[in-house]
Amino acid sequence: MKHFLPILLIFALGCGSEEAEQTASPKDLPVARTPFGSVETVKAYLTQINPFIGKVGQLHAVVLQQMGSAGRATSKNLATAMEGVRPQLQKALDDFRQIDPPPDLRAFHDDIKKLMETRLKAYDLTIEGWQREQKAEDTAAWFEEAEGKLQEAEDLILQLNAEMQKINLALEQAIKLPTQVASP
Repeated sequence: MKHFLPILLIFALGCGSEEAEQTASPKDLPVARTPFGSVETVKAYLTQINPFIGKVGQLHAVVLQQMGSAGRATSKNLATAMEGVRPQLQKALDDFRQIDPPPDLRAFHDDIKKLMETRLKAYDLTIEGWQREQKAEDTAAWFEEAEGKLQEAEDLILQLNAEMQKINLALEQAIKLPTQVASP
C-alpha cells in the first residue's frame, strides 16, 4: 500500500480548484526525492539492475554447491563449476556495463561491477590453478590469490547489502514525505 502513496498524493493534488488547475503545472507538483535522486529515477534504476543482482547470486550459488559439508571443495570441482558459469557472468558484466546509472548511484553501480569483475578474476585464477595442478606445477600462489579474490567479493557483497539497505530506507522515507529529501 505504501507504494501507492505518491499516486494518491498526485491524485489528491489534481483534485483542487479550477483556478489551481489553471495555474499549476506538472513542474509545480512536489517531486519525492532521496539523496540518490528522485524516487522514480531510483526505482527505475533498481528495477533495471535487479535481474543482474539475481543472476550474480544464482551463478555463485552453482559454485558454492561444490562445497562439501566442511566448506571445502576440490580444485577440480570448483574449476569445473567456475568454467561452467564464467561465460554467463561475463555476459552479465558486459550487459551491466551498458547501464547508465543515476549520478548519485554511480559509486554503488561501480561497486556492483567491481563485484562481478572480482568474481571473474577469482574464477580465472581457480581455473588456471587447476590447469597448472594437472601439469604438476606449484599452484599454492594461484589458489591463495583466488581465495583472496573470493573473500574480496564477499566483503563487497556485505558493503553492497548495507548500501542497498540505505537506498531502500531512503526510498521508503521519500515516499512517506514526498516534499522533503529523505536521508539515508
